[in-house]
Amino acid sequence: MNYIVRLFSGLKQKFIVKKMMAQNGDISVYMFHNITNSTNEVVDDYSISKDSFIKFIDYLQNEKIEICSLDDCLVKERAIAITFDDVYESAYLKAFPVLEEKKIPYTVFVTQCYVGQDGYITKSQLQTLINSSNCTVGFHAQEHKLMRGLTNTEINQITNPTLFENLYHIKCEYFAFPYGSIYACPKRAVIIAANHQYKAIFSTICSSISSKKIDQYRYFLPRINVNEDNWIKILHKRKKQYENY
Repeated sequence: MNYIVRLFSGLKQKFIVKKMMAQNGDISVYMFHNITNSTNEVVDDYSISKDSFIKFIDYLQNEKIEICSLDDCLVKERAIAITFDDVYESAYLKAFPVLEEKKIPYTVFVTQCYVGQDGYITKSQLQTLINSSNCTVGFHAQEHKLMRGLTNTEINQITNPTLFENLYHIKCEYFAFPYGSIYACPKRAVIIAANHQYKAIFSTICSSISSKKIDQYRYFLPRINVNEDNWIKILHKRKKQYENY
């Protein structure tokens, strides 16, 4: 039964990607995780070296592709946003200084239970991000769990940002599902999370989206995972899309 559910979810995800794809407007939200010192340290699909990350950002700027905050990105016809999930300390040390120096807006989706844990940002570092005018702090759940395996009550609790907001005296207007696929996030999870009054909720469905379809998918918006193996391909595709406008 689990195999059938996964198969159906995969087919449904491919169908949704086709419906989301950009037509007369293109919004791309890029997703990063771990930033390594060198390409030799990259061990998975969720890592990119610092050098490659800088080249990725520099290319976008040199091509004069607008990098926006999520607030601005979701109301424009064509735009890009930069996001980070889980918020590894490596991202804080290697990527955020680059973005701050260039005054590029970015969003961090914080998993509450990871703050202060080995390899992730500390409370002090999180406070620095909160105080930055370039950074938007979003919520990535109280714990990094698969929504499919949780009860409705558990989903409601884990996606509720109130405790996190009260702890750090902030307002989280954006949420990103842990794992974030259609299999990981059944429809009931999307409905429950949306009840927490987020402006938008993000998945890990790998796609750009037409600006005309933002409202239709506002509570399960796609993002494009960027890693050491695919960042050049993503930029080439991006350039081709812009040349067609």
